[in-house]
Amino acid sequence: MQKTPEENSILFKFRNSQELYLPDIWDKVFAHNSIIHDVEIIVEEKIKKGEHIVLKYVVQLLSHTQSPSLYELKRDEILSSMWELVDLYRSRYPDPEIEVRLLEDLYKYSNTDGEPRRVHIAEAVRDVGSLEALPTLEAILFDNATTVQTKKAISDAVDAATPGSIEAFLATAEFGARKEFVQLIADAIVEVKNRGESPPKNPVSGNKSQDQSIEHLPEIRNAAMELDRARNYLAQSDNVTAIASMRRGAEALGKHLYRTVGLEERGKPANKMLLNDLMKPVKDSNVPDVFKLCLESLQLFGNFSSHDQDGGHDHLNARITEAIIILYEESLGMYQNWIRTGNPSAKSR
Repeated sequence: MQKTPEENSILFKFRNSQELYLPDIWDKVFAHNSIIHDVEIIVEEKIKKGEHIVLKYVVQLLSHTQSPSLYELKRDEILSSMWELVDLYRSRYPDPEIEVRLLEDLYKYSNTDGEPRRVHIAEAVRDVGSLEALPTLEAILFDNATTVQTKKAISDAVDAATPGSIEAFLATAEFGARKEFVQLIADAIVEVKNRGESPPKNPVSGNKSQDQSIEHLPEIRNAAMELDRARNYLAQSDNVTAIASMRRGAEALGKHLYRTVGLEERGKPANKMLLNDLMKPVKDSNVPDVFKLCLESLQLFGNFSSHDQDGGHDHLNARITEAIIILYEESLGMYQNWIRTGNPSAKSR
């Protein structure tokens, strides 16, 4: 779909603004859903260049896009920032570590009266928490009981495993000054049990075989998403942006290879590397030579599309873009097959 003049204006200002800490420009972005993915791309590029983006706005963007690549860039920072972490948790971002961190904080603050964080987290767990939250919630309820009789009544109510048993118990129990907080925890237990939701699957865990789970690895999933985006941009006759999407997807594959062969453990973090940096590890690995050539081609076309070419972009027509999409699609399949059946290593054989 063709962007409106207003949307193009917002994107231009966003790309060139040095004042992305101001709320006005973000308000305009979130008022135009059709440009949010474009903004996500710009934000990723700015972060990779070392530019500061206010974490609150990164989380708002993630809540809209659920982007694995953007999350990877800011994951550590988000996980250590409780307020932003709660916001992302409410968006149901699929990283089980988010709930784990918040439950740890909730238990830590549960005996600190007047601590606003415990209420903020408890309300979020009540609204979106999974069944994995129940042990922590039940432990907090038990710890806050003031008498042995109350503790036994809690155990009986929890063992009954019905929301009704919790509610009936609370009608008669005494918890002293923490009654309101304990009521919130009890409400959370009831809501979580009523929902009965499992936590989000960790892409690399569970009972799936390696063959089944490869496509769900964060970098592979991101590479597949970029293929879909490239096809959409081609349908909109936006060949330059389609090729830029495939370049980012190639970068995701390069990062996965870099980590898979063990280079990140003794070298630069993968999330600080661009495709140009990743080409040497790719060439030095035992990935099929045809894949190396495909990735090199994607790098060349990607670099061409990302810089001003003084009118040269006009030659990137739909037929060329279609051919590059086929090249990219084959590269993605080839790489997944290498991970499934090969023995990835850092040196060519």
